[in-house]
Amino acid sequence: MRVVIDLETTSTVDLRKTGAQAYAEHPDTRVTVLCFALDDAPVYTWHWHDQKLTPKVADMFRYWLEQDAVIVAHNYLFEFNLWHHKLVPQGFPAIPLDHWSCTMARSLVAGYPASLDAVARAAKLPFTKDAAAHGLMLRMARPRTVTPAVTWWHETSAEHYRRLCDYCVQDVEVERALDKVVPELSARERAIFDTDHAINQRGLHVDLDLVDRLYDHAEAAKVLANQSLIRVTNGQVTTANQVSRLRAWLANMNLDLPDLRRGTVQRVLAQRVDPVVGPARDVLQARLDTSRSSTAKLDAIRSARSWDDRVKGTFQYYGAGRTGRTAGRRLQPQNLFRGSVKDVTGALLVIKSGCATEDLGLLFEDSPMGVVASCLRSCITAPAGFKLVVCDFAQIEARVLAWLAGETYALDCFARGDDIYTETARGIGSASRQLGKILVLACGFGMGYGRFQETAAGFGLTLTSDEAEHAVRSWRELNTRIVDFWWDCDRALRRVTQSMPGTEIIVGRVVFKRRPTSLLIRLPSGRHLVYRRPHILRNPDTDKDEFTYMGSHGSDWVMQRSWPGKIVENITQAVARDALMDKMVALHDMGLTLVAQVHDELIAEAPEAEADAVYATMKAVMSDPVPWGMTLPLAAEGFVAQRYQKK
Repeated sequence: MRVVIDLETTSTVDLRKTGAQAYAEHPDTRVTVLCFALDDAPVYTWHWHDQKLTPKVADMFRYWLEQDAVIVAHNYLFEFNLWHHKLVPQGFPAIPLDHWSCTMARSLVAGYPASLDAVARAAKLPFTKDAAAHGLMLRMARPRTVTPAVTWWHETSAEHYRRLCDYCVQDVEVERALDKVVPELSARERAIFDTDHAINQRGLHVDLDLVDRLYDHAEAAKVLANQSLIRVTNGQVTTANQVSRLRAWLANMNLDLPDLRRGTVQRVLAQRVDPVVGPARDVLQARLDTSRSSTAKLDAIRSARSWDDRVKGTFQYYGAGRTGRTAGRRLQPQNLFRGSVKDVTGALLVIKSGCATEDLGLLFEDSPMGVVASCLRSCITAPAGFKLVVCDFAQIEARVLAWLAGETYALDCFARGDDIYTETARGIGSASRQLGKILVLACGFGMGYGRFQETAAGFGLTLTSDEAEHAVRSWRELNTRIVDFWWDCDRALRRVTQSMPGTEIIVGRVVFKRRPTSLLIRLPSGRHLVYRRPHILRNPDTDKDEFTYMGSHGSDWVMQRSWPGKIVENITQAVARDALMDKMVALHDMGLTLVAQVHDELIAEAPEAEADAVYATMKAVMSDPVPWGMTLPLAAEGFVAQRYQKK
């Protein structure tokens, strides 16, 4: 028994800014229509004004739940939160998590895009979303008027409301068709999904006073940056968004840049040989400061905050479709600035004391915006009486890649407990641990000499072209099995793609499989990476044959190209993800209060008296082998703190 549901809502707040949890909690948010269908029966519509029918509909759901029905929704977290915050108080039964099935999560695991419209087209469903009515739905999700009084579309326009109901019915038809196409999550993935749900519902506790103070400083810092631009350029440039004027002014200063993207500006400011100084540096710094996402991050925290000062729904299960890694939403902890200020604790004390924005740069040898960005992580904090316990896999991608490729020199290094960065530097004849670190981080997936030179500059290490070429060539000579693994995977990928369905080729610990409309890569955990509609096609730009497949690019479903290093990168990151997810589920099952999963680290909250013991447990569990990779050398390190930070 399967019940597919979809609902439409309206509110004075913007769902895109608040997220589902804060949106559902808001007193102005209301469900205007609920459509649902049992198995293959016609779609039934419950209207917001059906007060007399509400008990009957609620009893239907109560009966279905007693019969162990599965409740199907696309992007279930929206329906889950709206159901429990708005419909349960009206008499509808609560729906336990184990009854929910999310077609979006299932679509992502199956190699399809996330959006219902895109997956309907990609999977060639017999039903598609009503694109013409999408704008109507967005319009009706907000009030019709807000002055002199708030009025609502569903209460004042019967025609608009009828069309909205038709739109909701159509979505149920699409979701029901999709439910029949994408398989349910495996038991292992379902455990990960459930743990992800618990983390999202718990949320991250935030220091709202610090958020507000940082926001004010960020706004003031933008003004200061633009004032600096006007002063330094003598009025030729008045804002950092005037890219053409900025480039022209910089060219007159003998600094001709191809663009003013954030990465380009960072590389120029970081270069040690012939560094940029004087007015040109001031202008580039102003451009960098105004391009930071600090204000947007802080605004996202304020918009998505729940009643208990926590930001919820911050993580998207399987958000990175090519690897299955978790993606960030709203405040997005995955891409918080690492920080350029060493004394963050001192900066927080000064900010809390009411320091003027202009003084931040003087006190901490960075621009005011740089200080603000460095303090963003500290907005995430443990509540009173608790500590954050952070535990991170050590060099996980390097360990996984060496294990997959059978690179004995690296595996022996990990087994001895030696530092892989130092050993790599020594292996290529260098004493620079920093160079070894950059090589390990950058070269595992086929990076070339030119790109490596740019990457090293981003880490503050300036290399000549010859030095970069020598370093990369030496790394490849030291890691011949990893290089062989790139090409072995590439050959297997090409052969399987051009073979009959059912063909399988084993490369080390992974298996490439051909299916009628897809190519699968079975990982050591048993999970599959799915590449839809694979082909080997010639790239007109390079005149070389390349592996192509259909994949998500934003909201689009488009042909994408890959190459040997990229496929190995997907495999490596996917295996690292599987190891972390196994540990996440294990720790959750042990009763730890996990609040986040950021890249390769897990974050828990623990009472102050128990924090050290919780850290010891997390470190031990994360360092133990995984059942499907007993020889994969795992190690973990971390810390206990009041505020989130990077160490």
